[in-house]
Amino acid sequence: MQNNTEDDLKDQQAAANTWQTLVEGGVTEETPLSFDFDFYARDKEAIQSLAAWLAEHDDCTLEIEAKGFWRKKWWLFGKTQPKTYSLETVLEWNAAMRELGRKYGCVFYGWGCLVDPEELRSNHGL
Repeated sequence: MQNNTEDDLKDQQAAANTWQTLVEGGVTEETPLSFDFDFYARDKEAIQSLAAWLAEHDDCTLEIEAKGFWRKKWWLFGKTQPKTYSLETVLEWNAAMRELGRKYGCVFYGWGCLVDPEELRSNHGL
C-alpha cells in the first residue's frame, strides 16, 4: 500500500496534467470554470459531516448518494461555482480537497470539468 505522500504526489501530477489539457484546449487563467468533484466513504455520517462543512464554508452544489449493495459506499457529488484558476490555484484546491477528505474520513475521488469549445472560441474572438 502506498503512503499518502506517494498518493499525493501522483494526484498532484494528475491535477497538473488535467490543467495542461484544459490549457491546450483553450482555457486561460481568465476562463471561469466550474469543477465537478467526488468524495466517497463507507460511513454515511462521514460523508454527511463533510457535506455539512462544504455547505457552510464553500459555495458549491452538493448531492449525497449511496451506491452498491453488499459493499455500499456513500458518495458526495459536488460542483463549484464558476471562478478563474491558474495551475497554482488548481494544485492548491486539489491538495485542500484531499486533505479535507482525510479530515472527515472520506476519500477525495477526483475532479473534472466540462468546457464548451464554442464558448471558448467566442471568448477569444475566434
